[in-house]
Amino acid sequence: MTGVSDNSLGGAQAGAARGARPRLTGGQVYLLGLLMVINMFNMLDRYVINIVAEPIKRELALSDAQIGIMTGIGFALTYAIAGVAVARLADRMNRPWLIAGSVTIWSAFTGLSSAAQSFAQLLICRFGVAFGEAGCTPAAHALIVDSVPRESRASAIAIYSIGAPLGLLLGMGVGGLVAQAYGWRMAFVVAAVPGVVLALLAALTIREPRVRSSRIPADRVSLKEALGMVRVKRTYWFACAGYGCVLMVSFGLSAFSAPYFLRNHEAEIGVLAATIGSHFGVAMKPLGFLGIALGLTYGLSGAFGTWLGGYVSDALGRVDMRRALWPNIVGNLLAAGFFVAGFTADSVVVALILLTIGQIALASSAAPFFATIQGITPAPIRATSAAIALLVINLMGSMGPLVVGMASDLASVRQGEGGGVRTGLYCVIAMSAMAAWLFYLSSRTVTRDAEF
Repeated sequence: MTGVSDNSLGGAQAGAARGARPRLTGGQVYLLGLLMVINMFNMLDRYVINIVAEPIKRELALSDAQIGIMTGIGFALTYAIAGVAVARLADRMNRPWLIAGSVTIWSAFTGLSSAAQSFAQLLICRFGVAFGEAGCTPAAHALIVDSVPRESRASAIAIYSIGAPLGLLLGMGVGGLVAQAYGWRMAFVVAAVPGVVLALLAALTIREPRVRSSRIPADRVSLKEALGMVRVKRTYWFACAGYGCVLMVSFGLSAFSAPYFLRNHEAEIGVLAATIGSHFGVAMKPLGFLGIALGLTYGLSGAFGTWLGGYVSDALGRVDMRRALWPNIVGNLLAAGFFVAGFTADSVVVALILLTIGQIALASSAAPFFATIQGITPAPIRATSAAIALLVINLMGSMGPLVVGMASDLASVRQGEGGGVRTGLYCVIAMSAMAAWLFYLSSRTVTRDAEF
């Protein structure tokens, strides 16, 4: 259903050569749509814990550092290490089946999280979610690159990547409302259910393009050889380091934005929740309002920023490949300023507006980054290359919540919990400026490293 014929690819590439924007076939649109939805629930199951972090902390008597471990390094370490091993399978086996199995595993462990009675039990469940999710993105990226013309790769990967902020939107919004009504444990149960349907759709309706396209080499490459192929690509490593900094910011903010607002603006949030609830005739509490507000702030704006970054990157890249990373450079500089302003604002409404603009700027990095590393990677190791990149960026990104949590615990001694978490957030936001510099270095060598 989703395979792409050589003729359709040739026609698309010929159109691109004449300066036209390549059009996607119906099969390609279906593939991207389904993978986007799968990625959305991938992120929903990953981020639902963030909106319920405060009630979990209170019930299980956790520290901010422990919250940081669960939402950051504890999750990402498993995700990153498992990702390389699973990606080796993705370069050899049926990738739709691999994605289906991954969805099944992470959904099961998300459901089991609802039964956790201690930090250790919840952390083990997070390990299981991370193990399942490790098999999704490397296989999905390889499928996309093998199924669309080069001129549309950033836009195609942007469509897939839009699922991440939409998943954050649902995780924060639905998770907050469900937790408000039925408790944080039920939020995990609701998040787990859709995985069954998505796993079946992936296994039954996505076709593996390797069996139908002569463009995909049949040779096998060892992990050592794959590492050798990417080791010499300076573009690859600078880009990975840059996006690792982006994820430090993203993970840190998503993990501690809800605690920040509850600790610093609880009274105003309570008024806003009551006002909006009365307007719609429902009883809304601060947690439910905050889940919707942060979901919209980081979710919809992230989806728009992701699409915008991919679209602009493709447009600039058709003129000069080195310009494809410009959204990353400019976006990160803008993001740093708006995030600092947002967490400094005295008004919740003003803060959410500023954070929304900052999230659009930050999210514009996703599609250009993934398209760039796929564009400089030889075809036989695309899933492995994506997994190595995910290993690097997630290990770096996982430090974001831990940095915020540890800085918050230290600063809280003098500043109180509200001031402490603000200080922790400032510490991680600074990494956006470093990301901009690293993406600039990456753009300087992309032409030399390209693998058309």
